[in-house]
Amino acid sequence: MTGSGSLLGLLLAPVGAAVGGAKGASEAQSEDVVDTTRADLRLAMQDTDFAEDLRARLAASTIAGDIVVSSMTSGASTAAQQSVTNVSAGSAPSHIIALEYRLAIFHQAHVNPKIALIAQVTAQVQSPDRKQMLHKATWTYCGQPYDFVQMAANNAALLRGQINSAAAVLAEAIPYDLFVSKVPRPLKGYCMDFSDLPSGTGTKAPGLI
Repeated sequence: MTGSGSLLGLLLAPVGAAVGGAKGASEAQSEDVVDTTRADLRLAMQDTDFAEDLRARLAASTIAGDIVVSSMTSGASTAAQQSVTNVSAGSAPSHIIALEYRLAIFHQAHVNPKIALIAQVTAQVQSPDRKQMLHKATWTYCGQPYDFVQMAANNAALLRGQINSAAAVLAEAIPYDLFVSKVPRPLKGYCMDFSDLPSGTGTKAPGLI
C-alpha cells in the first residue's frame, strides 16, 4: 500500500495513515466506518493486479509504429518488469526496457480526507547486453481525489477504476513518449498531464499539490 519514500516522500501514505487519523476527531466518521473503509481500500490495492494489466497492455501496444514488444519477463523483484523492444518481430532486440512501478494513496487532510491513487512508473532504457543505460524517465499518474468513504464504496469501485485507468494511460504514454513524442510531458505539481495522448483517453493532471 505504501510508495517508496524516495519517489514522492510524504505525499504517499499507507491506507491506515490516510484514513486512520479520522479516529477520535469530533467531525470524523465513526470508527467502524473508518475500519471498513480502510479494509476495502487495502483489499482493492492487494487484489488488483496492476503489474499484469500494465504488462498486457504494453505487449499489445502499437502506438510506437514499427517498434514492437517482442517479449516480456518478470524480474526477481515483484516491483520490476522487463520488456524487450525491437524494430521487427523476430530480429535481435534493439533495446531492453526495465520498468519499476509504485502504487500508493495520496491524501492531504487527516480527518475525512479526500484521497486519490498515485501510480508511478520508472523506465530504464538499456542496451541489449544491459551494460549501458541509455535513458531513464518517470511517469506519474494521479487519479481524481474523492472523499475516502466514497472511494471505498461498492467494494472500492472508484479506486479499482483508477488503478485500471492508470494502467491504460501509462501503457500508452510510456511507448509514446519514448519513441514518438518530441516534447516533454507536461507536469502539474507532481502529476502529469496525459490529455495529449492519441487515443483521447488520457487525463489532465488533477493538481493534487
